[in-house]
Amino acid sequence: MLSAKPELVLPEEREFSYKHAGFEFRGVKLDWKNDYLNGKYNVFVSSGSEAVGRFTFFTSDTYGSEIIFSGMFIEPALRSRGISGALMESLFRVAHASGREICHAWPQRKPLMGAILHKYGFEPVSLNKRELQETVYVGKGDTSAQTRLWFPVPAKAREFANSNIGKAQPYLIVDSLRQIHDAVRVVLNTDYVLTYPERAPQIR
Repeated sequence: MLSAKPELVLPEEREFSYKHAGFEFRGVKLDWKNDYLNGKYNVFVSSGSEAVGRFTFFTSDTYGSEIIFSGMFIEPALRSRGISGALMESLFRVAHASGREICHAWPQRKPLMGAILHKYGFEPVSLNKRELQETVYVGKGDTSAQTRLWFPVPAKAREFANSNIGKAQPYLIVDSLRQIHDAVRVVLNTDYVLTYPERAPQIR
């Protein structure tokens, strides 16, 4: 039987903290309520005095008691070290200890975030005819300074290159899918659903 760690339970207080996998987590609950969402949480992650990154999520009781993943940021100098896995496992532990499930993710605008969700069993909700417009292929496991992207629709590639995300993050848009040896197909601006639970972080 799974054993829950009390320090990971989501409290009602506006601030909380816990430790997991050698990292320190400090959460802040924001005022965020509508017909679907109960609250929004920002969780800042550090190792000693060094900032590691942060992630955000919502809570909802509309379709059962759940946590809805919103987004994640890891400091560029610390990427490709498996930190995203530790953060995702931490969030699944919080959900489990709080009696909640993680089945959904908020619409994603960052290609790399879509690839991370894919790694942990999430798949995009079909957009039907719009899906081709929003599809991008992301270099999986790219250890270079830039993550390679290929858009089937050239206009979307130009649009993304001119966006704030495209300019701020280390992305490299390539001319052909053949320039990406190991690609993951993701879809932007759509919900993600946990389709393959066996790929989600395992709670031990």
